[in-house]
Amino acid sequence: MDKLIKQQLKAVNSLTGNTIVLAGAGTGKTRVLINRNINLIEHEADLSEILAFTFTNKAANKMKYRIGQYHKIAEQIHISTFHSFCYSYLYDFSEYVGYPNRFNIIDDDDRIKTIKEIIKNNNLEILDKDALKIISNIKNHTSTEYETINQMVLMNFIFHEYQIN
Repeated sequence: MDKLIKQQLKAVNSLTGNTIVLAGAGTGKTRVLINRNINLIEHEADLSEILAFTFTNKAANKMKYRIGQYHKIAEQIHISTFHSFCYSYLYDFSEYVGYPNRFNIIDDDDRIKTIKEIIKNNNLEILDKDALKIISNIKNHTSTEYETINQMVLMNFIFHEYQIN
């Protein structure tokens, strides 16, 4: 902790409530979060109430490792990325939000690949970019204008196939 500056020490020594550490790359955010969690452990905070988020898996793993070097009970602290936490939350409570027990979260490349496969496998005549736009509208509950009933049926079919893939 002797390498921390005044603002970093303020975050580390804040033992009640939430703390957010915002700073540029390479400025010691992970070090601050590590020291804050160690400080919370040393002050006998309820470990089930500690939740530490970071943006990268690398930073989350570094935090887990370093805190674990100081305290064996550190594994009781939930440390993860935002995305990992949200995925595990959705997975654990999928039945309450209308998701099946098994679901996938895909990136943009997989999304485009899935749409192209649906279009190809079903010999559909629609551009993948148009299908993606309408799927996005449906998911975001944005109004979509269909030119014909056939187009509406086609898009609902593509959306259904997309959801089950």
